[in-house]
Amino acid sequence: MDFLTARPEGVMLQCGSILIPRSLLQKAGLWNENLVLFNDTEFFTRVILASEMVLFSPNARLYYRSGQTSNLSSQQSRIFFESTYLATCLISDHMLAHENSFRVKSLLANMFFVRYYEMYPRYHDLGLKHKKRIRNLGGSSLKIQGGTVFTNMNRLLGWRLSKRIKEIIYQVGYRNLVLEKRR
Repeated sequence: MDFLTARPEGVMLQCGSILIPRSLLQKAGLWNENLVLFNDTEFFTRVILASEMVLFSPNARLYYRSGQTSNLSSQQSRIFFESTYLATCLISDHMLAHENSFRVKSLLANMFFVRYYEMYPRYHDLGLKHKKRIRNLGGSSLKIQGGTVFTNMNRLLGWRLSKRIKEIIYQVGYRNLVLEKRR
C-alpha cells in the first residue's frame, strides 16, 4: 500500500514496468477486458495488493512512447472517460477492501479528481459521478497545476471557469490570438 500511495495523485502503473510471477497473476486475477483505458493501473493495483512486496531495480530501463496524439490514452471521447471512471471505481474498491484509511481515501479522491479535471467540462453526468465519489471519499487535496496564465486565472476564477476559458482558447487557436495581437 505504501507503493500505491506514494504520490498524492496515484502512481502510473504501466505494463512494461513490472515483472510478475505466474502464481501472483493467478492470485490477483487476469486483465479486465471490459476496460478500454486505465486498465493497466486497475490490473497492477490488484497485482500489487496481492503481492507480499514490491522490489525496485535501480538499473532497469523502460523505454516508453509519449506525446503521440494517436495513442489510446490521448482520446477524449465518452467511452474513454467512462472506462477511466469504471477503472477508478474498481481501483477504489480494491484498495478500500485492503485498507480503509484516510491516506487511501485521500489518494482515491485525488485520482477521481484528476479524471474529473481531464474530462471537464464535457460529459456533465459523468462529471457528477466523479464529484459524488470525491465527496464520499472526503474531498480532494490536489491543486491544479499549469502555466503562469492558467495559475493566475485559477486563483481568480477557480479551476472550472479557468479550464473552460482554456478550452475556448485552444478551440479558437492560441497561435491565431497571438498573431492577431502582434499585427
